[in-house]
Amino acid sequence: MSSLLNRIKVRIKATENPFIIAIAKHSPKYLGASVFSGVVALVMTKYYTHVFDPAVYGTLALYTTLFQYMQNFIGFSVDTSAQRVYFDYEGEERREFLGTTLLFITASAVFWIVVSAAFAPLAVRFMGGSIWMYATTVALTTVYMFTNFFIRMAYNEHRSTLIARRGVLQTVMNHVASVFLIAVAKLGILGYQLGSVFSYLVTGLAYRRNLAAEGQLKVKWKFRTDIMKRLGHFAVPAFFTTVIGASLSYLDRVFLQAFHGATQVGIYSLGATIGAGMSLVIEAVALAVFPSLMRELDADYDVNINKLKRFDLWFWLGLLGTATVIYLARYPIVVLLSNKSYALAAEILPIVVLTLVLGGMYKVVSGVLSYHGIVRFYPALTVVSFGTTAILDWLLIPRYNELGAALATFLGFLVYSFVIHFIARKYYFKVSRMIAVYGTILVMGLFMFWRALPAFR
Repeated sequence: MSSLLNRIKVRIKATENPFIIAIAKHSPKYLGASVFSGVVALVMTKYYTHVFDPAVYGTLALYTTLFQYMQNFIGFSVDTSAQRVYFDYEGEERREFLGTTLLFITASAVFWIVVSAAFAPLAVRFMGGSIWMYATTVALTTVYMFTNFFIRMAYNEHRSTLIARRGVLQTVMNHVASVFLIAVAKLGILGYQLGSVFSYLVTGLAYRRNLAAEGQLKVKWKFRTDIMKRLGHFAVPAFFTTVIGASLSYLDRVFLQAFHGATQVGIYSLGATIGAGMSLVIEAVALAVFPSLMRELDADYDVNINKLKRFDLWFWLGLLGTATVIYLARYPIVVLLSNKSYALAAEILPIVVLTLVLGGMYKVVSGVLSYHGIVRFYPALTVVSFGTTAILDWLLIPRYNELGAALATFLGFLVYSFVIHFIARKYYFKVSRMIAVYGTILVMGLFMFWRALPAFR
């Protein structure tokens, strides 16, 4: 085994593919932290499904969905788009870029807090829980936005050791605080949420201190309209994309709540939570590749775009291999991480995981489109793909419950991922190859749906 690992290390060192080098150099730390977070989250799922029955777990899932929904647009997508524009400024302009971005997202946070307060009674009536749970979710979203901004800066600077260390500590703080507040303080769902707020707040402050100490967070508090215009070129399409996409993609939980109740939301959310461990790995790889993508395509586009495509193919194979393992082990995984009241989660898990494969397949190519400044198509694509998901949710959930929700999301992501590759055909893979790949995945998803049908009749 050691000799095999040594041979792999030698081959990586000998490769001339800068994307493999970037992954080999930084991803072990990124992936290590992500895998640690994912494993701990899965282990702790056993505890949370023990202390919360499916109905209560479903209420928690609805507030988690609200958090995921709000984080997409609380900064009008400027906080995430800044990761791309970061490379356009250096020296004194970098300081003014940071100042402009931070001033804008701070004002944005204040705006959305006021808007959220107006919708509080309506949201609590639909989701259940209390006004304190809702307020804590809004606070968590705000804290997360600033922390995420600092994390993306660290990714751009390839601060892999810092990211790994802070990722592990954030995970530990999150679950330790949550368990204490649930088990000792008896705060239930609110305790889980407060634990998340605490961990992200401490993590964000730590990132700020570390980046400042290394001279990478030198901010000049000046608002420049030209910088804001450059940010807007990427942020405006991203904002409308996330608002439309989030509004439509989270309808599965809303329809499950409306048609079947919180118990079905809880079972569906468990399947999504188990599959989410894979999304952590996907995001870690994408964030590790992105800075290299921007720099290497600038250095020698014709050579490095081919190297990027080869890397991406291996990435896809890794995703499909992981999905196959989860499919074969779906029943013991669900038993291990929950109890018999959540058994149906095993039936939807394969489709959830295959959906995540589709999500990983467009990550790198979307970076290529971003490099070329091709981003304005995203809102229209989001309307089409996630609109398809919403319509299918409405048609399938009343009859097929959680399984219908999983299939609807899978088909929507398939449309989204394929169209991105179609738009990038001039720069990336040929359409004929993509039709073959996505056609195969469509057949796999429909087969998994058919195999799971008897459990929902």
